[in-house]
Amino acid sequence: MYHDLGLYGDIAEAYMEVLVDRYHVDLSGFEFDKFFPPEFAGKNMLTGAFLSIVPFAGSIARARQRGVYLPLTLDMIDRTIRAKRW
Repeated sequence: MYHDLGLYGDIAEAYMEVLVDRYHVDLSGFEFDKFFPPEFAGKNMLTGAFLSIVPFAGSIARARQRGVYLPLTLDMIDRTIRAKRW
């Protein structure tokens, strides 16, 4: 979800909550930080100014950061829904 769709932070958390609310999945063992960065990871005024001034800096920074997080695939989500637990 993060690698392919760019979902992270509160938005990614909301999508994961759908598994709990709609499919009654127990996500107590799910470690969000292994798959998604936080909403404002490393962002401050200086970083924000730099990323807005330098073209493509934001996409380069995100591409480097993506390798840090494990991929969360549709197959993993499907298996989780079927098992009703992470």
